[in-house]
Amino acid sequence: MNDHDLSKLVDAWILAVTQGRDEQGRPTEVHDENWWALETVINWKYDNEPDSLWSFILSVHERDSGERVAAYLAAGPVEDLMSQFGESYIERVEDLANKDVRFKQMLCGVWQSMMSDELWVRFQRALAGCC
Repeated sequence: MNDHDLSKLVDAWILAVTQGRDEQGRPTEVHDENWWALETVINWKYDNEPDSLWSFILSVHERDSGERVAAYLAAGPVEDLMSQFGESYIERVEDLANKDVRFKQMLCGVWQSMMSDELWVRFQRALAGCC
């Protein structure tokens, strides 16, 4: 995926998670128009594309600092990455958490899900003192 396509995907995903539901939780037109972005990101977990998922996480994190986006990023793409491919990405997560407080705070929204206990301990250490 080139930078332009990634940028379009990030924009659509952010719109879908921030404006995709009304006050009653029903999907909006924005959700319907941007569903493709949510589906693309979800499928990377199942299509064994962790590098795409990691690039997407970094791009969203850089683009939007809002709490709502951070919550969706943590509970979705980051949790998926760590649950499926965490052993290969924990060092990157640890390094970025040490350098970027906002990234570290976002990690507080990640649940253990399918992470091994050993990986979860490392993950928790990466966000120590933040949550």
